[in-house]
Amino acid sequence: EFGAIAEDDLAFTSPGDFLFFDNIQEACELGYQVYDFSVGDEPYKRLWCDIAVQHFEVLAPLTLKGQALATGLRQGARAKAFIKNNPTIWRLTKMLRRRAAGQAAPAPAGDDS
Repeated sequence: EFGAIAEDDLAFTSPGDFLFFDNIQEACELGYQVYDFSVGDEPYKRLWCDIAVQHFEVLAPLTLKGQALATGLRQGARAKAFIKNNPTIWRLTKMLRRRAAGQAAPAPAGDDS
């Protein structure tokens, strides 16, 4: 997979977009009918796809230790889903991740609707 994280006026010209196009074109030439962008919803994925797959995680703990681990994993998954399903919190999270990585935040977009 290839991608870019810029969300500014020039995001549509990113090398990641071209590499996706090139990679998808090759997959089509090889006869693949479905291209998997992996888990997660991002705007660039919706530009390319008309199929959305709902993923489910199943945990079946068999021991007391497994039950404790499963509880922790479920709580983590709930927290992640809450963050990713709230546009404001998700935008803030991405900004904080960029700052932690030492990258400048993108210029604010004009219309988020």
